[in-house]
Amino acid sequence: MHRRTRILLAGVGGPFSEAVLDETVRLADEYTAKIDVLQLLRVWGTGLGLPHPSLKPNRQEQQAAIEIIDAAVAHLEAHDVPVASQLILGTRHPAKAILLHVERTASGMVVMEAPARRRRGDWNWANEVYRVAKKAPVKVVLVTPTLKV
Repeated sequence: MHRRTRILLAGVGGPFSEAVLDETVRLADEYTAKIDVLQLLRVWGTGLGLPHPSLKPNRQEQQAAIEIIDAAVAHLEAHDVPVASQLILGTRHPAKAILLHVERTASGMVVMEAPARRRRGDWNWANEVYRVAKKAPVKVVLVTPTLKV
């Protein structure tokens, strides 16, 4: 990976932890990178191949995603890290959406929070970060936040 690159900070619904944001700042400084911030919202299903309005993210979920993106951008800008883009995207397939965004933005690296792996329910969104790490054509940095006691 060359030293001037783009880094994708990707979230799958929840807020970005301070550990993930700090690691993104560190990597941006190390690689002189611009950051693309992506937050995914779950679309629950479809009816006859088209998303049913009641299965799409509601206004509260959309507002929460906006607040998550705003907080991440504020943290990055407070550390003088350039933010190239911000995007909130509704999807049924988070790993596929992240990998398509990597391709579209020509990102050289992906940073994501890695919760504990869950054995049951491959459909669980918590496992999507591991699916991205397995399939991504670029380096994927998985950050496991430590619990503060």
